[in-house]
Amino acid sequence: MKYISVLFVVCLAWQVYLANCDGFWDLELRPIYEQAASTEKIVDAGPDFTENYPTILDAKTDLSETVDVGEVRCKTNAENVTKLEQEVRAFRSKIVADARKMQKLKEIVAVYEAQIDSYVASLAEQTEQIGYLNNTIAYYKSSCTSKDSQITELLVRAEADASRLKQKEDQIADFKEKLVKADASSCLAYGSSTAIQILNLPGISPFLAPCESRHNGIGWTVIQRRLDGSVNFNRNWNDYKNGFGNLDGEFFIGLEKLHRMTAAQPHELLIYMETFDLTGRDYKFSLFAIGSEEEDYKLTVTNYNNDYYQHPLIRVNGQKFSTYDRDNDNFWLKNCAQELKSGWWFDSCRNTIG
Repeated sequence: MKYISVLFVVCLAWQVYLANCDGFWDLELRPIYEQAASTEKIVDAGPDFTENYPTILDAKTDLSETVDVGEVRCKTNAENVTKLEQEVRAFRSKIVADARKMQKLKEIVAVYEAQIDSYVASLAEQTEQIGYLNNTIAYYKSSCTSKDSQITELLVRAEADASRLKQKEDQIADFKEKLVKADASSCLAYGSSTAIQILNLPGISPFLAPCESRHNGIGWTVIQRRLDGSVNFNRNWNDYKNGFGNLDGEFFIGLEKLHRMTAAQPHELLIYMETFDLTGRDYKFSLFAIGSEEEDYKLTVTNYNNDYYQHPLIRVNGQKFSTYDRDNDNFWLKNCAQELKSGWWFDSCRNTIG
């Protein structure tokens, strides 16, 4: 009976152990339970218990060892469970912290996404601006190309203008030099010059006149030149009064200038005539004077240098000047200036060298 009590105590202890370690029921303890059941059968056997006692003791010993092993394992497993629970709590804390970090990261990502959206919008705007600027640059490039062409053209013009300006400057320098002799009333003041010079006479503005020193001495002032018919000499009274033509070619200096020149000082007259075969001849008069406009620019010419030939100009000495619009000749039947298509000191329509 004592042994039966011990067995029950052991079984009760094992049940308590099983209650605490039910997590290992299916793995380790089923055979022992089955063995305990067989032990109960032995107890119930009655008279056979004494015979089977050694076997029971062995079973007890095995059961004790198994319980000890189970206790060790249960303790170890309990420690492992505690560790696992700690790890789980640590993991949970980490998960919570990570969740918070994740939330913060989501918020940061949202901010970044908003910034990205803003940057994308700004980029689109800047892209549009870049397109506009590219178009503007293309326009200005085209404009610059056009301006370059204009600049090139202007440079060509500027070079031409500079050349003309240089010529004008040279002329101005020449005129400045001539202004030194601005009080000259005839070419005699310019010595042997054959250029166009400035003459200054009382009562009229300074004017230009060609000088001649290649025939019969120096200091001659050219008052009329006829070469090739390039200038029309069939002019009215006012044209002959003021002068006309080209000083480098055919021209007439003007009756008013002749009057002022010959009134300022005595003048000689030289007529140089040249044929087509370049044979030339001089006709010189020691006194030449022209009256005022009130006198119709009357001619005074004397002392012809050739006694053997009476020059036609001698025949019109004292004659008034005539043009097609002012007939002062002595031929009442015709207007000699109109008939001969030139102004001159006409007497009749034959005696002239105009």
